[in-house]
Amino acid sequence: MIGYQCGLSSKNGGLALDLLPRSGRALARITQRSGSTMNAAPFIEKGHLLSELKDRSYLPNLARAGDGLIYYAFVDLKAVWIARTGDAGKSWSRPVRVMECPQEGYIADPHILCDGKRITVYATFVPSPYPPYSRSDTLASASADECRTWFPPRVITEPETGSEGSPSYVQASYPSAAQAEDGTILLAWWETTKNGRSNVGIARFNCAWVEQAHE
Repeated sequence: MIGYQCGLSSKNGGLALDLLPRSGRALARITQRSGSTMNAAPFIEKGHLLSELKDRSYLPNLARAGDGLIYYAFVDLKAVWIARTGDAGKSWSRPVRVMECPQEGYIADPHILCDGKRITVYATFVPSPYPPYSRSDTLASASADECRTWFPPRVITEPETGSEGSPSYVQASYPSAAQAEDGTILLAWWETTKNGRSNVGIARFNCAWVEQAHE
């Protein structure tokens, strides 16, 4: 059994989510620190976040939007899902599907970026579910209507082709994004080459590029 942890700050202090995969549900431990001063009495609240999915749920990621809503993304290996809370984790909306695997394989590593009412989710798609993995890409999908609908996922990572016809890297995973002051997005990811060398790739783009119609 594998567990993953992520955390972020909320208006009321700190909130963290630990997720352990269990058949048919995502198990969440909600941790909240109340008060705005260092002298506030510490406490902890625990509960379960049910994903209502038949398959297991993995790899949580949390992000807080400017309006205070906290978004929670996770995967069931075939798709990325997202839910939100407006009361510091006491209650959650029904999960909405963000994107599915574009072909046979699995999807992982969700990462949320909030920009006003636009929510963008990045994820890793791996065509082969069995090692050694031959290729993986970083995908992005955005919603501008409070997660009701999503633009088709777009591939962010596209390796360059060398003089011998081989790609500059074969795997791109673990995306992490931040928005710059001018509104553009910086996305970093871990990439590996065919000979096993590791690098950190980075791209800069705007939201319109993610939402642009493409094949």
